[in-house]
Order: sequence, then C-alpha cells, then structure tokens
Amino acid sequence: CWAYESPPSSLLAELLDLGVDRLVLFHIVAAGECWIRLEGGERLWARRGDVIVLPYGDPHAMGGTEEAE
Repeated sequence: CWAYESPPSSLLAELLDLGVDRLVLFHIVAAGECWIRLEGGERLWARRGDVIVLPYGDPHAMGGTEEAE
C-alpha cells in the first residue's frame, strides 16, 4: 500500500531551485492501477499505460488500491 500528497508546485520549484515559478507535473502508471484526486475533487482511477498530466502543478493526492496514510 502507498499514498502520496503533493505540495504546491511553486514550493516544489523553490525547493528544486530551478529558477522557475511553477512546474508541470506528470505521473506514468507503469503497472497496476492507482487513484488520483485534486484538492477538493473526487478520486479518479488510472491504470497501466495511463499518463496523468497536471499542467498547472495542482496539489493532489495519489494512492494504490489499499488504504494508506
């Protein structure tokens, strides 16, 4: 089981010290399936081969098929 919650992309850009204001985030589902949820949104499911693109670096949470903190 696994889960992930992103910080805002502006904070990521600052931490990575890339000299940019924001980042375009993406995830590639290489195997299995997972869910993704934007802040205040519903859970959407992605499966092997799906690419999830967050062009504005929206904060989001992701997780596997079992509950995790």
